[in-house]
Order: sequence, then C-alpha cells, then structure tokens
Amino acid sequence: MTKSNYKGHEDRSSLWSLNPDELYIVSGKPSGVYNTTKRNNIRFALKDVIVRKLDKEVSVADSPAVAFADHINCFRKSEGMGYVDLENDKEIFFLGTQEIYTTRSDSTERVSMKLFRDVDVRRSLSDLYRRTRNLETQWASLDPDTRSSRLGRTEKDMSRLESVIATYNYIPWLTRDAIKGHLRTITNKIKDQHKLNNLCLSLS
Repeated sequence: MTKSNYKGHEDRSSLWSLNPDELYIVSGKPSGVYNTTKRNNIRFALKDVIVRKLDKEVSVADSPAVAFADHINCFRKSEGMGYVDLENDKEIFFLGTQEIYTTRSDSTERVSMKLFRDVDVRRSLSDLYRRTRNLETQWASLDPDTRSSRLGRTEKDMSRLESVIATYNYIPWLTRDAIKGHLRTITNKIKDQHKLNNLCLSLS
C-alpha cells in the first residue's frame, strides 16, 4: 500500500481517532533498530503503518483499515522478538493499542501504537499437521508405546490451540471458523490413528 492511496497516511493524525481500550492489527515495514539504555528491551521503527480492526471472525485480508501513519517508533521487551525479521523491507504484523505520550523536550502530547507479539496460530496449525503426517508415514516403524506417546503430545498441543482461539487474542490469518475446521480435520486423523494403534495393541 502506498501513501498516495490513503488519506492521512502521510502522518499520524488518524491514530488519534482510535479507541484506547481496543486492540488492533498493526502492520508496517521495519525502518531501523536502535540502541536502548534499558536491558532486555528493544526499540525499532516501522514505516508505512496500517492499523486494521481486529475481528477473529474476519481474516486479515478482509479486515478494514481504520488508521495510518507514515512511521511510528516502537519500544518493547525484546523477549519473543527473535522470530520477527527487522532487517528486511517487508511488512510485519503485530497486535497493538493506541498509545498517547508526552515528549520530554517540549511536553507535547503525541500519539503512537503500543505493540504486542501475538500467538502464531498458523505456525501451531502447521506443526500439528506435520506431526500427524509424520505419524502416518512413520507408523510401521514405531512401536505401540511410541505411537501412543506421540499421539498424546499431539492431542495436548491441539487442546492448547483450541484454548488459545477461544480465550486469547491473535492475528486472524485464518478466521476462527476456518481454524476450527482445520482442528476437526486433525482430530479425525488422530482418532483414526488411535483406532489403528488400539488394534495393533490388541493383536500383540
């Protein structure tokens, strides 16, 4: 998205219209990483910032843009930021809330966004599919106890993801209904694997 496509994208003025009590999807391209005097913190800048409404029933691609900014500075804990690519000029996504602060130099009130790392639902789903596929392809080489153990770990991770989509906020790359559909597919695969493992145990 370019500046010319959106009114207000050239500054931060539209950020003032946001509800400070709401959580939004915030995206932008990294434009710099800076030193900070506080240990275990990171400061970085985003350019071409787009703020979208957060609705877990609507995917990111269909989420309406509600505010824009030419750039914002972000100051947050560095924990969990290892997976975020701040070196390349490509769009990255966070959850965020409106942040109003006062400058030290001239006590001017300004607006920005406070950013949070979200739960990576896509990665969790991909990992669950990978585990069930590996069980299917490696089934003949595994003993029944190993099969049961790996099925149990997969079921625990699936239950954890079900809890996440019911309880926590995350970037909706997929709608909640779509995620539930994927989980049903994985559940059916695990049920089939359990039936096969119980059959093997009964014949051993």
